[in-house]
Amino acid sequence: MPAHGPKPSEIAVEAKRIYIPKIEQYLPELPAQSFAYSEVAGVHPSLRKGNDNRRLRIAVIDADAVDVALQWNYEEGRSKSQDLSCPVPSNELRIPLILPVDEKRAGGDWESGSMAPEENMSRRSNFVRCLARSRVSSEDAQIYPIPSKGGIYCPHVVVIFRSGPADAYTAWEISRWNYLPVISVAPNRRPKLTTDGEDYTFAQERELMQDKIRTALRLAATWGHRDICVGPFGFGPGFRNPAKQLSTMWKDILFQEEEFKDAFYNVVFAIETRFLASSATESSAGSNQFATGLSVYEVFKNEFDPSNLCKLSYCKT
Repeated sequence: MPAHGPKPSEIAVEAKRIYIPKIEQYLPELPAQSFAYSEVAGVHPSLRKGNDNRRLRIAVIDADAVDVALQWNYEEGRSKSQDLSCPVPSNELRIPLILPVDEKRAGGDWESGSMAPEENMSRRSNFVRCLARSRVSSEDAQIYPIPSKGGIYCPHVVVIFRSGPADAYTAWEISRWNYLPVISVAPNRRPKLTTDGEDYTFAQERELMQDKIRTALRLAATWGHRDICVGPFGFGPGFRNPAKQLSTMWKDILFQEEEFKDAFYNVVFAIETRFLASSATESSAGSNQFATGLSVYEVFKNEFDPSNLCKLSYCKT
């Protein structure tokens, strides 16, 4: 039998004792810090990109969200940098990752074997250290528990491990360490759903989830980001929000609400089928994500199909 790699809990210990201190030693210009908001003000018109005739573009990718965001940042930096030998783009080109997090504590159960998005990210980076060093945005703001309409912005989370199965964590060389801005919002946790698992039972829970999506987008706009990568926000047995409703929420908010008009250039949804499928098999409670016979990735892919975004009309001649 092939030898197995270290357990996730062992990776957490290694990251905590070895790699996080190394980040602070070798990259002091990227301090572990974050900014906590109890509520985020609406997108001010001055934060919009202006009337430059650029339509919002959407992509849905079946891949690990951290990998997608890292690669996107790398490609953007290489395409705009004068020094093509430098793999790290400049600060102003960074593209943030929107990540679901535990509302009660930094990192959730990252030191256990949980493979939820926040826990996995915490083992791969100094994310927990950033969350633990939050500054409040105002006197009435709080960090934990994260308020229902609140969020946390981490300017630079340094990623030190490649992605892979739970037994295949591999550390990059120091020269390949890279960082991401991370926007953290706590999605609805296990809302009550209809019997088919495809909708919220209570309108209040649907409206609260819409507000959480708005919070994430407002944080991105407030910090000047025009391109964003969205991870598995609200999916899996830990959160269990209905995929069809979430995809419709994102589309309606991005394309129909005046507040977000002209606020962004590109939005990428990175929804890894492998992760969500394994999550569903681990808990029967997560099976509602596939009630329609489609994976979450397929639901989002269909929702953001160009034919559903740009309606064509024909004139008689």
